[in-house]
Amino acid sequence: MTIAKLRVIYINTKTIKLLKKDNFMPFISAPAKIVEIIDFAPGEIRAVRLKLPDDVEVKARPGNAFWLKLFGKASGRLEMRTYSFSSNPRSPIIETVVSKAAENPNTSWAFQEFLSGTELEARISEQNGKKSLFINPRKDLELEPDDWWQDKKFLFYGLGTGVTPHLSAIRYMAEKGMNVNVIYVSSSKLMRRLIFHDELENTQKRFPQNFRYLPFLTRENPETLKEWKYFTGRPTVEALTKLIPDISERHLRICGGKGTRKNLEKEANKFKINFPGVKTEEW
Repeated sequence: MTIAKLRVIYINTKTIKLLKKDNFMPFISAPAKIVEIIDFAPGEIRAVRLKLPDDVEVKARPGNAFWLKLFGKASGRLEMRTYSFSSNPRSPIIETVVSKAAENPNTSWAFQEFLSGTELEARISEQNGKKSLFINPRKDLELEPDDWWQDKKFLFYGLGTGVTPHLSAIRYMAEKGMNVNVIYVSSSKLMRRLIFHDELENTQKRFPQNFRYLPFLTRENPETLKEWKYFTGRPTVEALTKLIPDISERHLRICGGKGTRKNLEKEANKFKINFPGVKTEEW
Protein backbone atom coordinates (compact mmCIF):
# COMPACT_ATOMS: atom_id res chain seq x y z
CA MET A 1 0.00 0.00 0.00
CA THR A 2 1.42 3.41 -0.96
CA ILE A 3 1.98 6.30 1.40
CA ALA A 4 -0.66 8.26 -0.56
CA LYS A 5 -3.29 5.70 0.45
CA LEU A 6 -2.28 5.25 4.07
CA ARG A 7 -1.66 7.92 6.65
CA VAL A 8 -1.11 7.31 10.33
CA ILE A 9 -2.00 10.04 12.80
CA TYR A 10 -1.09 9.72 16.46
CA ILE A 11 -3.35 11.48 18.94
CA ASN A 12 -2.45 11.05 22.61
CA THR A 13 -0.56 7.83 21.79
CA LYS A 14 -3.65 6.25 20.14
CA THR A 15 -3.18 5.33 16.50
CA ILE A 16 -5.92 6.00 13.98
CA LYS A 17 -5.36 4.34 10.63
CA LEU A 18 -7.14 6.09 7.78
CA LEU A 19 -7.00 3.90 4.71
CA LYS A 20 -8.39 6.43 2.25
CA LYS A 21 -6.83 9.81 1.71
CA ASP A 22 -10.23 11.39 1.01
CA ASN A 23 -11.53 10.52 4.49
CA PHE A 24 -10.04 13.62 6.15
CA MET A 25 -9.18 17.22 5.42
CA PRO A 26 -5.89 17.93 3.65
CA PHE A 27 -2.91 18.40 5.92
CA ILE A 28 -1.51 21.92 5.59
CA SER A 29 1.91 22.48 7.10
CA ALA A 30 4.44 25.21 7.73
CA PRO A 31 8.12 24.88 8.65
CA ALA A 32 8.91 24.84 12.36
CA LYS A 33 12.65 25.35 12.81
CA ILE A 34 14.38 24.34 16.04
CA VAL A 35 16.14 27.48 17.26
CA GLU A 36 17.09 26.41 20.79
CA ILE A 37 17.43 23.18 22.76
CA ILE A 38 17.69 22.97 26.54
CA ASP A 39 18.84 19.57 27.79
CA PHE A 40 17.90 18.64 31.34
CA ALA A 41 18.92 15.00 31.26
CA PRO A 42 20.90 14.60 28.00
CA GLY A 43 19.43 11.89 25.82
CA GLU A 44 16.34 11.68 28.04
CA ILE A 45 14.60 15.03 28.60
CA ARG A 46 14.85 18.30 26.72
CA ALA A 47 12.92 21.47 25.99
CA VAL A 48 12.74 22.41 22.33
CA ARG A 49 11.97 25.88 21.02
CA LEU A 50 10.70 26.20 17.47
CA LYS A 51 10.26 29.24 15.26
CA LEU A 52 7.22 29.49 13.03
CA PRO A 53 7.00 31.66 9.92
CA ASP A 54 6.00 35.26 10.64
CA ASP A 55 2.68 34.86 8.86
CA VAL A 56 1.52 31.97 11.10
CA GLU A 57 -0.47 33.12 14.13
CA VAL A 58 -0.77 31.18 17.37
CA LYS A 59 -4.29 31.37 18.75
CA ALA A 60 -4.07 29.15 21.78
CA ARG A 61 -4.46 29.00 25.54
CA PRO A 62 -2.12 27.50 28.14
CA GLY A 63 -2.83 23.78 28.31
CA ASN A 64 -3.33 23.44 24.55
CA ALA A 65 -1.22 21.30 22.21
CA PHE A 66 -0.01 21.52 18.61
CA TRP A 67 0.86 18.93 15.97
CA LEU A 68 4.25 18.16 14.45
CA LYS A 69 5.19 15.75 11.70
CA LEU A 70 8.51 14.02 12.27
CA PHE A 71 10.38 10.85 11.48
CA GLY A 72 9.84 7.88 13.77
CA LYS A 73 13.20 6.29 14.42
CA ALA A 74 11.72 2.90 15.31
CA SER A 75 8.93 2.85 12.71
CA GLY A 76 11.06 4.30 9.91
CA ARG A 77 8.29 6.59 8.66
CA LEU A 78 6.88 10.08 9.05
CA GLU A 79 4.32 10.36 11.82
CA MET A 80 2.10 13.01 13.37
CA ARG A 81 2.29 13.68 17.12
CA THR A 82 0.75 16.19 19.49
CA TYR A 83 2.93 18.26 21.82
CA SER A 84 1.73 20.42 24.71
CA PHE A 85 2.91 23.99 24.93
CA SER A 86 5.31 24.62 27.80
CA SER A 87 5.67 28.24 26.67
CA ASN A 88 3.18 31.03 26.89
CA PRO A 89 1.52 30.03 23.58
CA ARG A 90 2.15 32.81 21.10
CA SER A 91 4.07 33.33 17.89
CA PRO A 92 6.63 33.17 16.54
CA ILE A 93 8.52 31.02 19.12
CA ILE A 94 6.78 28.02 20.69
CA GLU A 95 8.22 25.53 23.16
CA THR A 96 7.53 22.00 24.32
CA VAL A 97 9.24 19.49 26.61
CA VAL A 98 9.91 15.98 25.36
CA SER A 99 11.17 12.90 27.19
CA LYS A 100 12.38 9.64 25.68
CA ALA A 101 9.59 7.13 26.27
CA ALA A 102 10.62 4.10 28.31
CA GLU A 103 8.60 1.85 26.01
CA ASN A 104 8.33 2.22 22.23
CA PRO A 105 10.34 5.47 22.10
CA ASN A 106 10.05 5.98 18.32
CA THR A 107 9.42 9.73 17.72
CA SER A 108 10.47 10.73 21.24
CA TRP A 109 13.74 8.90 20.57
CA ALA A 110 14.24 10.93 17.38
CA PHE A 111 13.51 14.16 19.27
CA GLN A 112 16.46 13.53 21.58
CA GLU A 113 18.79 13.48 18.55
CA PHE A 114 17.60 16.63 16.80
CA LEU A 115 20.01 19.55 16.57
CA SER A 116 19.39 23.26 16.57
CA GLY A 117 18.57 24.21 13.00
CA THR A 118 16.54 21.07 12.29
CA GLU A 119 13.34 21.93 10.45
CA LEU A 120 10.13 20.05 11.22
CA GLU A 121 6.60 20.43 9.88
CA ALA A 122 3.85 21.96 12.01
CA ARG A 123 0.21 21.52 11.09
CA ILE A 124 -1.54 24.80 10.38
CA SER A 125 -5.00 26.01 9.42
CA GLU A 126 -5.77 28.55 6.72
CA GLN A 127 -8.92 30.61 6.50
CA ASN A 128 -9.58 33.67 4.37
CA GLY A 129 -5.90 33.81 3.51
CA LYS A 130 -4.81 33.89 7.17
CA LYS A 131 -2.65 31.12 8.60
CA SER A 132 -2.67 29.90 12.19
CA LEU A 133 -1.13 27.00 14.06
CA PHE A 134 -3.54 24.06 14.25
CA ILE A 135 -4.51 23.40 17.88
CA ASN A 136 -5.29 19.87 18.99
CA PRO A 137 -9.09 19.47 19.49
CA ARG A 138 -8.60 17.81 22.89
CA LYS A 139 -8.18 20.56 25.46
CA ASP A 140 -8.22 18.70 28.76
CA LEU A 141 -6.06 21.19 30.67
CA GLU A 142 -6.92 24.38 28.81
CA LEU A 143 -6.74 27.34 31.17
CA GLU A 144 -10.09 28.97 31.75
CA PRO A 145 -10.79 32.57 30.61
CA ASP A 146 -8.82 35.23 32.46
CA ASP A 147 -11.88 36.62 34.25
CA TRP A 148 -12.51 33.15 35.74
CA TRP A 149 -9.14 31.94 37.03
CA GLN A 150 -8.00 35.17 38.66
CA ASP A 151 -8.37 35.15 42.47
CA LYS A 152 -8.85 31.35 42.47
CA LYS A 153 -6.76 28.78 44.34
CA PHE A 154 -5.08 26.03 42.29
CA LEU A 155 -3.03 22.92 42.92
CA PHE A 156 -1.01 21.95 39.85
CA TYR A 157 0.23 18.36 40.09
CA GLY A 158 2.76 17.24 37.46
CA LEU A 159 4.74 14.01 37.27
CA GLY A 160 7.94 14.11 35.18
CA THR A 161 7.23 15.90 31.90
CA GLY A 162 3.72 16.47 33.24
CA VAL A 163 5.16 19.86 34.12
CA THR A 164 4.73 20.88 30.47
CA PRO A 165 1.14 22.26 30.37
CA HIS A 166 1.52 23.59 33.93
CA LEU A 167 4.59 25.57 32.87
CA SER A 168 2.56 27.18 30.11
CA ALA A 169 -0.12 28.23 32.60
CA ILE A 170 2.38 29.43 35.23
CA ARG A 171 4.30 31.52 32.70
CA TYR A 172 1.08 33.00 31.38
CA MET A 173 -0.24 33.80 34.86
CA ALA A 174 3.09 35.38 35.83
CA GLU A 175 2.97 37.59 32.76
CA LYS A 176 -0.54 38.68 33.80
CA GLY A 177 0.71 39.61 37.28
CA MET A 178 -0.04 36.32 39.08
CA ASN A 179 -3.37 37.51 40.50
CA VAL A 180 -4.08 33.96 41.61
CA ASN A 181 -2.87 31.49 44.24
CA VAL A 182 -1.01 28.53 42.72
CA ILE A 183 0.87 25.69 44.35
CA TYR A 184 2.81 23.54 41.91
CA VAL A 185 3.79 20.03 43.03
CA SER A 186 6.28 18.27 40.78
CA SER A 187 7.74 14.79 41.01
CA SER A 188 10.94 13.57 39.34
CA LYS A 189 13.05 10.49 39.85
CA LEU A 190 16.36 12.34 40.01
CA MET A 191 17.55 15.90 40.52
CA ARG A 192 18.98 16.08 37.01
CA ARG A 193 15.53 15.32 35.59
CA LEU A 194 13.92 18.40 37.17
CA ILE A 195 12.54 20.62 34.40
CA PHE A 196 13.05 24.39 34.60
CA HIS A 197 13.77 24.04 38.32
CA ASP A 198 15.65 27.36 38.57
CA GLU A 199 12.93 29.25 36.72
CA LEU A 200 10.24 27.88 39.03
CA GLU A 201 12.31 28.85 42.07
CA ASN A 202 12.67 32.36 40.67
CA THR A 203 8.93 32.58 40.04
CA GLN A 204 8.38 31.68 43.68
CA LYS A 205 10.74 34.49 44.72
CA ARG A 206 8.97 36.98 42.42
CA PHE A 207 5.49 36.07 43.69
CA PRO A 208 5.94 34.76 47.26
CA GLN A 209 2.30 35.38 48.19
CA ASN A 210 0.87 33.84 45.04
CA PHE A 211 3.07 30.94 43.95
CA ARG A 212 4.65 28.01 45.80
CA TYR A 213 6.89 25.40 44.23
CA LEU A 214 7.04 21.97 45.92
CA PRO A 215 9.32 19.54 44.04
CA PHE A 216 9.72 15.91 45.14
CA LEU A 217 12.54 13.51 44.24
CA THR A 218 11.58 9.84 44.34
CA ARG A 219 14.80 7.92 43.60
CA GLU A 220 17.71 10.21 44.33
CA ASN A 221 20.78 8.93 46.17
CA PRO A 222 20.81 10.56 49.65
CA GLU A 223 24.50 11.38 49.18
CA THR A 224 23.61 13.84 46.42
CA LEU A 225 20.92 15.55 48.49
CA LYS A 226 23.06 17.40 51.03
CA GLU A 227 22.00 20.76 49.61
CA TRP A 228 18.49 19.70 48.62
CA LYS A 229 16.01 21.88 50.54
CA TYR A 230 12.78 20.37 49.27
CA PHE A 231 11.20 16.91 49.51
CA THR A 232 11.90 13.24 48.84
CA GLY A 233 9.59 10.31 48.24
CA ARG A 234 6.24 10.35 46.48
CA PRO A 235 4.00 13.43 46.71
CA THR A 236 1.16 11.53 48.38
CA VAL A 237 -2.03 13.20 49.52
CA GLU A 238 -0.99 12.49 53.10
CA ALA A 239 2.28 14.37 52.54
CA LEU A 240 0.50 17.22 50.76
CA THR A 241 -2.09 17.75 53.50
CA LYS A 242 0.78 18.59 55.85
CA LEU A 243 2.24 21.09 53.40
CA ILE A 244 -1.01 22.56 52.08
CA PRO A 245 -3.55 23.17 54.88
CA ASP A 246 -6.17 24.55 52.45
CA ILE A 247 -5.76 21.72 49.93
CA SER A 248 -9.52 21.02 49.83
CA GLU A 249 -10.17 24.59 48.62
CA ARG A 250 -7.99 24.23 45.55
CA HIS A 251 -8.92 23.46 41.96
CA LEU A 252 -6.82 20.43 41.05
CA ARG A 253 -5.04 20.19 37.71
CA ILE A 254 -3.23 16.89 37.04
CA CYS A 255 -0.78 15.87 34.33
CA GLY A 256 0.89 12.47 34.51
CA GLY A 257 0.77 8.84 33.46
CA LYS A 258 -2.37 6.79 33.10
CA GLY A 259 -4.10 6.25 36.46
CA THR A 260 -2.62 9.30 38.17
CA ARG A 261 -6.01 10.95 38.74
CA LYS A 262 -7.68 7.73 39.91
CA ASN A 263 -4.95 7.06 42.45
CA LEU A 264 -4.87 10.66 43.69
CA GLU A 265 -8.65 10.89 44.12
CA LYS A 266 -8.78 7.50 45.84
CA GLU A 267 -6.19 8.70 48.33
CA ALA A 268 -7.97 12.05 48.74
CA ASN A 269 -11.20 10.25 49.64
CA LYS A 270 -9.46 8.64 52.61
CA PHE A 271 -8.81 12.13 53.95
CA LYS A 272 -12.34 13.30 53.03
CA ILE A 273 -10.94 15.83 50.57
CA ASN A 274 -13.30 16.99 47.82
CA PHE A 275 -11.64 19.34 45.38
CA PRO A 276 -13.93 22.05 43.95
CA GLY A 277 -12.83 21.11 40.43
CA VAL A 278 -10.52 18.58 38.78
CA LYS A 279 -9.05 18.53 35.27
CA THR A 280 -6.65 15.90 33.97
CA GLU A 281 -4.32 15.12 31.12
CA GLU A 282 -2.90 11.60 31.17
CA TRP A 283 -0.75 9.64 28.74
